Amino acid sequence: MELLFVFILPLAFSASGVDANKNLSVVPSITAVLGRDVTIPCTYQLSPGYSEMSLKWTMRKDGDTKTLLYRDRLSYSIPLSMYRSRVSIPSTDQVGNVSLTLKEMYFQDRADYMCEVTWRNGSENTVQDTALIKVSVVQVPVSKPVMPNVQSPIYIQAGQSISLTCTATGSLPITYMWYKKQPDGTKTRLSRQAALTVSDAGTYYCEAENFASGKKVEQSGPIELIVQEWIEATSEDYTYQSTTEGGNAVSPASRQKGNRTLLWLYILIAALCIVVLFAVIIANVIMKKRKKKRNEYDLNVTFSSHLAGANNNMEDKKCTARENEYEAMICKNENE
Repeated sequence: MELLFVFILPLAFSASGVDANKNLSVVPSITAVLGRDVTIPCTYQLSPGYSEMSLKWTMRKDGDTKTLLYRDRLSYSIPLSMYRSRVSIPSTDQVGNVSLTLKEMYFQDRADYMCEVTWRNGSENTVQDTALIKVSVVQVPVSKPVMPNVQSPIYIQAGQSISLTCTATGSLPITYMWYKKQPDGTKTRLSRQAALTVSDAGTYYCEAENFASGKKVEQSGPIELIVQEWIEATSEDYTYQSTTEGGNAVSPASRQKGNRTLLWLYILIAALCIVVLFAVIIANVIMKKRKKKRNEYDLNVTFSSHLAGANNNMEDKKCTARENEYEAMICKNENE
């Protein structure tokens, strides 16, 4: 009886692990657009003690099953060469996400896709689960093309250019065509690319079409381009618009006036600085000249005083050299 209990107990834990890991989350069906990429979701919640051992994506069509992708702990392979550049899965760092992405869907990609995951725990017990997703591919007519983040009219300065980008949804490939309206009502074809660089004033628009049934051509709204010369703008023109998507840039004439005003302000400030500098230099020169004259005057006065004092001393000596006191006194009085 004890041996039987020991044998049944691991089986019970293994069955519990099976139920916990049989939880692949998918959607029953997906509709892909011809020429567009599609991701077939397949996810799971990992049970405690288990880790992913292997992943396999297969495609079943007309009773034939083919392996698209296989990954385990030691290998990664895409057996079919036609899918090697078109299929991918998330890295192993994204635990629980094993969704399959297919690029540029074709009609022949319509099939049943199966996501198969195998898990293993530390006791080497393995669990496997498989989920099926039906994928269909349809053609979608092209939508009306738009030019993102662009508003008409667009202002540019003479000599500048802007890039306009036309985008539309629908089945790929989508063909674009740019036109310019002429004053007489006719149109001129410009380019077959989605992006157009222009520098001439006028009205532009783009057309888009694909190979969906009916081959309907859709036309965008018109964009008016105004080219402004280097002239002064009024105060009412002080608006500036800027768009970055697709390389679009809009510069009205108000920017010209703002730049000119700023330039004149810099010139005025520089002129005032030069005037102040010259005034300081002239003031310093005048002060130095005045100081020099005053020093010369003080020197003359001092020298004259010393000279007068010396003469008086000499006269005093002459007077004291007289023979009697009466003559000496008379000499001094004459000197005074």
